[in-house]
Amino acid sequence: MELQELTKAATAGDPYAQNELGIRHHLGNGVAQDLAEAASWYRKSAEQRLPQPQYNLGLMYREGFGVEKNYGTAIDWISKAAYQGLANAQYDLGLMHELGHGTAKDDSEAVRWLTRAAEQGMPEAQNHLGLRYSEGRGVSKDDVQAAQWTRRAAEQGLMDAQHNLAVMYLDGTGAQQDDARAAFWTSRAARQGHEGATYNLGQMYLKGRGMPQDIVKAMTCFRVLAEKGNALCQYNLGVLYRETGALRDDEQSLFWYKKAAAQGYADAQANLALMYMKGQGVPQNYSIATEYLLQAANQGHAGAQQNLKMIVQNRGSFGRS
Repeated sequence: MELQELTKAATAGDPYAQNELGIRHHLGNGVAQDLAEAASWYRKSAEQRLPQPQYNLGLMYREGFGVEKNYGTAIDWISKAAYQGLANAQYDLGLMHELGHGTAKDDSEAVRWLTRAAEQGMPEAQNHLGLRYSEGRGVSKDDVQAAQWTRRAAEQGLMDAQHNLAVMYLDGTGAQQDDARAAFWTSRAARQGHEGATYNLGQMYLKGRGMPQDIVKAMTCFRVLAEKGNALCQYNLGVLYRETGALRDDEQSLFWYKKAAAQGYADAQANLALMYMKGQGVPQNYSIATEYLLQAANQGHAGAQQNLKMIVQNRGSFGRS
C-alpha cells in the first residue's frame, strides 16, 4: 500500500494500517525512521485489541524505543498479546517471568508461557523449554522431556537446539547414546556457524567419533575458530602441526602457539618455550624460552614450573610439558 493511502487509512482508525504504519516508522521503510512516531501508531492499533501491535508496543517499552523504558508497562502489553495466543509474546512473557523484568521472578510462570509458545511450534521456546527440563528449573528435572523438546526445535533448524541435541546424543542424556546421530546434529549446527558445534565437530573428526577419523577436517574446524581468536583452537592447531606426521609444520605450529600464548593460554606458552629451548622451528633461544616459561609458571602450569627450575640449574635436556 502506498504511504499516502496507508496514512489515510490509519488516520481513519484502521488498526491494521496503524500497525503497518508503526512498522514503517520503526524500520525507516519508505519514511524517515522515527521510533516515537512508531510507538504512537502501535499504541493506536494496540488499543483496538490487535495482538501484534500490543506485542510491538510492549517491546518498545521493554527496550526504551520511542518511549521511556518501563518493564511494567512492557509486560502489561506483552501479556495482552500473549493471552490472545501470539507465540512470540508468550515466549517473551516467559523470559520476563524468568528474569524478573516487570514482575517478580517466577520459574513456574515462565515455564507456563514457554510451554504455550513451544506447543505452537516456536523453536526458540521449544529449545528453552528443553533447557528448563534439563536443569529442573520450574519443572521436575526430566532428561527425556528435555531431549524431546530440543529435538523438535532442532528439526526446525534452530542451531542452538541442534548443538544441544548433539551433546545429548554424545552423553546419552535423555536419549540413547549415539555417536552417529551426535555427528549428524553437530554437523548441522556447525554449518550454521555455531561455534561450540564447530569445536565439537573438530574433536569428533580428530578422534573418529561418529565418523571416520580425518585430521585435515579436524584442523579445518579448529582453524575456523582460531581465526576468530579462540585460544584453545589456536593451541590445538599448534599441537597438530607439531605432532601430525606428514602434516608437521614447525612454522605453522609456532604461529598458532604464539597466537594462543598472547592470549595467556598457559599450555601454548609452555610448548612455545620448549620450541625455543630445543630450537625447533626457531633458533634456539633460552632467554625467550624463559620468558614464556615464566608466563605459564605464573599461571600454575606444573610442567613450565619444572622446566623453569631446570633451565636455571643447567640448561639441560627438557621433556615436553
